[in-house]
Amino acid sequence: MKLIAQKKSVFFYLLFFIILSIAKGMGMDSGDMAFILIGLFSGVFLLTHVLSQGYTRRELVIIFIFVTLGIVTLIFSKKITVLITIIAIVFAKNIPLNRLIEVVFKFKILTFIVTIILSLLGIIENNKSFRFMENGDVITRYSLGFPHANVTYLNFFIIVLLYLYIYYDKVKLRNYVVILFLSMLLYKITDSRTGIISVIISLIIPIVLKNKKIIKNAITRKIIIFLPVICGGFSVFSGIYYSSGNLVLQKINQALTGRIELASKFLSLYKIKPFGQVIIEGSNLNGSYLRIDNGYISLLLAYGIVSFIVFIILETKLLKKYMLDERYREILLIVSFLIYGITEVYIYNIFVNISLIFLCELLYKPVSDERYLST
Repeated sequence: MKLIAQKKSVFFYLLFFIILSIAKGMGMDSGDMAFILIGLFSGVFLLTHVLSQGYTRRELVIIFIFVTLGIVTLIFSKKITVLITIIAIVFAKNIPLNRLIEVVFKFKILTFIVTIILSLLGIIENNKSFRFMENGDVITRYSLGFPHANVTYLNFFIIVLLYLYIYYDKVKLRNYVVILFLSMLLYKITDSRTGIISVIISLIIPIVLKNKKIIKNAITRKIIIFLPVICGGFSVFSGIYYSSGNLVLQKINQALTGRIELASKFLSLYKIKPFGQVIIEGSNLNGSYLRIDNGYISLLLAYGIVSFIVFIILETKLLKKYMLDERYREILLIVSFLIYGITEVYIYNIFVNISLIFLCELLYKPVSDERYLST
């Protein structure tokens, strides 16, 4: 009976997580009414899981502190992303994370393929956007059924990462070749530069992690452990000092298709506050169309310096733990998303950055599939 009850509890949590992962994968914004309604619906499944678990006093205190932080950021930012991410993490007790990732992977592939097929058949719209080049050329970008071409490549990037995680010890050269071919094909359709660069980086990371000489190097290990500090620090530093006219930052900004310049504009428009504020994006502010395309800057400005520091500390602590335990495939996911966060805002959204689910292991003991099946 205990095993059956535990299986049901895990099933309800997986259902909650999958529903919101699919919704986010389709490009729904956390502030959209549709996403909020879906969140409330899936929240019933999460509540069923939560009520079936027992919690120690220490766990309850930590849950209270972090959920309170999430609620405070919601009040100040008017956005639910950090709160719902915290809820998903702190209530992931007795969840076999490998099983969760495998299920999300399968549903990601299914929804990705179905969306593209429906788009090609004309059942759902194949949205177009245009990139205007300096030489006067205009590049048409196709979304293949997703809201935007970048969202299309984001979903592909996540699928690639989850594939590399699940088959970490089995990936061969031919698998890399196939992934690169599909990446180039999708790039030709979507013209998502940051997307293809992120995929290429994610293919390089396992090679580094599997090289014993490199991974045992003290400098390499320090860089990996403190990557959250490096990425977060670079994002803030480059945004603050970009206006000084530094040539190196200008070159990097050009390579990142103007993202540092955008971060600089937001940092000049908004002050850094403890628990965040309402950030206006996609509007003509000061004559410019502005959107934060950096997860660290978005987290810092919209959700506050407290959330920013907590994120950096917890991710660093988790990487240190995994490095000591030699859990390199988990490190692969975390590092890939940390780097991706320099170019996109999704780093603090658990239904995009699924590596955030590993943070629950700082609160609860890891649950293996074997324990889940035999308890």
